[in-house]
Amino acid sequence: MPDFRAAIETDDGATVLFECHGYGRAYPPGRRQIVGSVLHVSDRDPYRRLNDVVCVCVGEVRTPTSLHERGPDLVLDVAELVWEPIAD
Repeated sequence: MPDFRAAIETDDGATVLFECHGYGRAYPPGRRQIVGSVLHVSDRDPYRRLNDVVCVCVGEVRTPTSLHERGPDLVLDVAELVWEPIAD
């Protein structure tokens, strides 16, 4: 069960806190699958807008393919959910 909390320091010196919660699968071997939700918090513009955003993510835990690689690597693709009116 992925449960991450971390801080991102941006190029302009702002800090963005984030949380990722989700579900991980033990397969396929070498590229375990992850799905989850992501929340952000920041007190600096232009990142303050992320305080009201819910994101979803998919990803993989990639194991090294050789002894010379570091790892494992967590690779996430994060997308913002956008509210749209429900059709009548």
